[in-house]
Amino acid sequence: ICDDAYHGMVWENGLLGHSLFHRLSQLDPARVLAAKIDGATKELFFFGGRVGFVTLGLEGPAAAAFENKMLGLIRSSISTAATPSQALVLRALQDPTTAARADEILSGIAERYRLLKSGLDARGVPHLPFNSAFFALIKVARPVEEVRQALLAEGIGVVTAADAGAVRVSYASVAKEDIATLVDALARHAL
Repeated sequence: ICDDAYHGMVWENGLLGHSLFHRLSQLDPARVLAAKIDGATKELFFFGGRVGFVTLGLEGPAAAAFENKMLGLIRSSISTAATPSQALVLRALQDPTTAARADEILSGIAERYRLLKSGLDARGVPHLPFNSAFFALIKVARPVEEVRQALLAEGIGVVTAADAGAVRVSYASVAKEDIATLVDALARHAL
């Protein structure tokens, strides 16, 4: 099972830019059942829409049988489908401009990634490796909750990752012109 929530959101060259699902689905179907799970939340930037997709690496009668099993599972576990969300997603998938709009959003997020990464590296702010998606884990020298509270006092919201000794920053939600301010605040409070 491949979680494809961040498919296509890899910001560094030389890394696998797509899911392993494509490779796994080419293996012997008698031995490997490849499935990928993704959704409109990340792929269409439809946060809160809660519309998901399951894609199987099957064809023919096996695919039809598995689809029937999946439909039964869905009917038995979900009392009400999110019809408005589903209708909006269907319309977006049918709209020929959706791919171009998604590419524009991804380009902006990639730019924010590069600004944050270069800013952190220039200021010597320790961070765990991050090269894709929306988030970075910034290592902190002080207790993570103390750092979170100090950043919050400056209007910067982060999530603590106490087990990693880090705070989680969503750089995708920060305007690119505010990345330098974010880096400055992280440098002041994380080191």
